[in-house]
Amino acid sequence: PDTTSPQLKSFNLSLDAEELTLSFDEAVDVATLNARFITLRNTAMGNSSEMFVLTDNSTSSSPNGDVVVLDISLGDLNAIKDLTSLATSVADTFLRIDKMTILDMNGNLVTPISRSLQVSSFFPDETQPVLQRFDLNISKSALYMFFSETVNISSFNVSQVTLQNSATAPTEKYTLSINSTATRPTYSSIVVSIGRTDLNEIKILSSLATRRNDSFLSVSDLTVEDMSGNRLVAIPVETSLPVGDYTTDSVRPVLSSFDIDMNDGRVTFHFTETVNVTSFDLTDVTILSRPMINASKEFSRRLTGGQIESSNGPDVEVVLLDDDLDEITRRKFCTSADDCYLSISATAVKDMFGNDIKEIPSMSAIIVSGYTVDRKSANIVQFTAFDLDSGTLSRS
Repeated sequence: PDTTSPQLKSFNLSLDAEELTLSFDEAVDVATLNARFITLRNTAMGNSSEMFVLTDNSTSSSPNGDVVVLDISLGDLNAIKDLTSLATSVADTFLRIDKMTILDMNGNLVTPISRSLQVSSFFPDETQPVLQRFDLNISKSALYMFFSETVNISSFNVSQVTLQNSATAPTEKYTLSINSTATRPTYSSIVVSIGRTDLNEIKILSSLATRRNDSFLSVSDLTVEDMSGNRLVAIPVETSLPVGDYTTDSVRPVLSSFDIDMNDGRVTFHFTETVNVTSFDLTDVTILSRPMINASKEFSRRLTGGQIESSNGPDVEVVLLDDDLDEITRRKFCTSADDCYLSISATAVKDMFGNDIKEIPSMSAIIVSGYTVDRKSANIVQFTAFDLDSGTLSRS
């Protein structure tokens, strides 16, 4: 009977074909192949700076024989590609096998290789990566991009990514800026954290990224490269990619600060996101001298209205009504940055997705951020009578 162990004579590696071809000196039993005992290394001897042990997800459908073609799993292949000094050329592609890797047709264990065998033929990755899918979560300000293979995060250019409201002929679109940043949680995915400026600009566009049907993505070939320097396959505006999973905005806007100009009678509201100014009810805003449990009339003024002079956005400028400004002045608060606070009801304003603002009650009123003092002198604009006998002046 055959008692001789089979020997691995040579191997070839094709990253494009995703195959590891093993050539033995006799026929082997493919059913006994266990990829977990195969190690790729970047040096023949000593401690390799980079190596990868295949998993049992890599399998072979070859018939029994002296040549076995191992189909490298996508997970294994992506991990190999991520190692920048392993399997990039013949010079850094070596292989070791354990005796348990495979048996011959008579059950003999393969001869282990302790001194790594150098690849005979190496075929590099020349295939361009493809963006296969994207998800959009407005609540988390996140854009998730899924690629066909490992991508190089250091080559990612967010300014080549465009959201658009139609698959072929968008009427609204927005290209991300460097205000947005990216991370790579897995070999073949990138998460873009959409920056506050970008997200607010997107929200200003009323028919872009508001639901699945108006969320599409186009990218240029300069968006990202794979680990071999192959550029991404471009997805042009005319044939954009539809969103996969879409999550709407459920986060309530917050009034982060406010400025007041007592000279011009203006208040500027600074929100954490774009708000819909047509929903702004200024009568739900109260100016106070200090935080208080119950806002008394003597030390607060609930606005009776005002003129909104801003379009939709995170910053809204309002001109106070004369009556409100006069009452604040008469009651002698907001005389400085130390006695000027603001509270706001939850129903005061909504964001572009209809979410109410987070309430700031009077007991938690926020202090003014930017304050401009009133430097105007009071002027008599009209008087009706002057009594010389009594020395009194009736005026308005």
